[in-house]
Amino acid sequence: MKPVGPKAEAFVWDKRMITGIMGPVGSAKTTSCIRKMIQSTLWQNPGPDGVRRAKWGVIRDTYPQLKKTALASWFTWFPKELGQWNGEAPFEHTVSILIPGQGKLEITVLFAAMGENKVEDVMRGWELTGLWLNEGDLLSKSVFTYGLGRIGRYPGAVLGGCTWRGIILDMNAPDVENWTYDVFVDQNLGLDKEIEESVKEDLGELFGVGFYRQPGGRSKDPMPENITNLPKGYYAQQMIGASADYVRRFIDSLFGATRRGQPVYPEYNDEIHCAKLESRAHKLAPIPGVPITIATDQDLSAAAVVMQRDHRGQVRILGEIVNFADNDETELEQLGATAFGRKCGRYCKDEFPDNPVADIAWCDPAATAGESATGADPSWRQNFQKGLNEELGRTGNDTIRVKAAPIPGNKIDERLDAVRKPMLRLVEGGEPGFKICPVRCKVTRRGFTGMYVFSRIQLRGGHGSWQDKPLKNDYANVQDAIQYGCIAIAKHGNGRISGTGHHHPGSGPAATRVQNVKDYDIHAGG
Repeated sequence: MKPVGPKAEAFVWDKRMITGIMGPVGSAKTTSCIRKMIQSTLWQNPGPDGVRRAKWGVIRDTYPQLKKTALASWFTWFPKELGQWNGEAPFEHTVSILIPGQGKLEITVLFAAMGENKVEDVMRGWELTGLWLNEGDLLSKSVFTYGLGRIGRYPGAVLGGCTWRGIILDMNAPDVENWTYDVFVDQNLGLDKEIEESVKEDLGELFGVGFYRQPGGRSKDPMPENITNLPKGYYAQQMIGASADYVRRFIDSLFGATRRGQPVYPEYNDEIHCAKLESRAHKLAPIPGVPITIATDQDLSAAAVVMQRDHRGQVRILGEIVNFADNDETELEQLGATAFGRKCGRYCKDEFPDNPVADIAWCDPAATAGESATGADPSWRQNFQKGLNEELGRTGNDTIRVKAAPIPGNKIDERLDAVRKPMLRLVEGGEPGFKICPVRCKVTRRGFTGMYVFSRIQLRGGHGSWQDKPLKNDYANVQDAIQYGCIAIAKHGNGRISGTGHHHPGSGPAATRVQNVKDYDIHAGG
């Protein structure tokens, strides 16, 4: 029961109903899950005989893998000879433990593998306290969904009742398209706000998702977990002959890119560049009173970001406006420039009511196409500007001007460098020069963790090479907007605000006297 590191320990003690741990090979994820199974038994009320009971299900993708991993680790704690072992698949083991000061525990564990079976065929009739998805990223999301209906059903009231229930998951870093990213990183529970509040009230401290990413095997600060139990050079030896994807996922504990490409920003580290997510309400806070800058990429499926730069030079991506259709988040919704401008204005009013919008917003240089032609229809830039000002009520001298990002030739290398530079430097306080909000910037975050990629060109003879510009996929537009914003904010700062007073709530006369103050809390929200 000895702790192997702070992330693993926090995972063991987290009482939320859904918790997951991700780390490199050798980081004691399996051991931590077994520890949590024991700990959860201690969270149960004792029965009339004084015994605390729990029943767990353990699911793996195949029986050979189940025997090599979860079952083998379980037997190091509780040999077959201890308790009652059925010896046939699906396996069942019941053990009794006497813990000094805690009393007697009885734990029953059902071990099964999915194979080619349907989840309901494998788990039908299971009445569990908790469910462990071993190497959960290799399982279908249906196992997780179906499992939610199997937990909390043991022990019954006559044995003290089930006071804690949950699903736990361990995994090496999967690719960003895996369902585990959606549930554990984005913490998407598939609930609208009204239903979520009701579920939160009903579940109390069980509500929420706890996700713990252990440091990579090459990490220096913090050090890898469980490192004292591994042979010297354990992670170094695995570098020999390993692919970049293997190193990224199984050693560095970083999410793998989509299988269709190579990450554009290998410099991005989610543990460093994404603000810490303690709860879904824990958003990266804007700097009080400092103007927020809007940067956008033009298209029928346009995207925009809201950002600031603080007095230390840290670029903060506070929010995103991305037109994913409400009913299908795999496809982008098309929206005209004026309507998109209004949408951006509403977003700023709703999310940042106490921050004025800077008097200059930035756009893709291509958004100005046609403006020099006599009698031409309004450009995308002009229509976006119209919608933005209408929504914010900005008129006359108070109008926000939308300008093309100051990048001659719209060169992609310079745009990418504008993001990499703050990402690679530290600012005062040892913080990174680039940070994103984990709550408001989900598409941005997924792009950085592997969906914004260089695509591969297949050549004759089976060989291939990487394109010299990123793939234009659903994650590219918001990344383009960040690039334009980083270029503009590096050259022009946070911009100015007009003094005529037509600002949204919280940005009245006092806000027009903004200075790049140094007394705000640089760690707020991050």
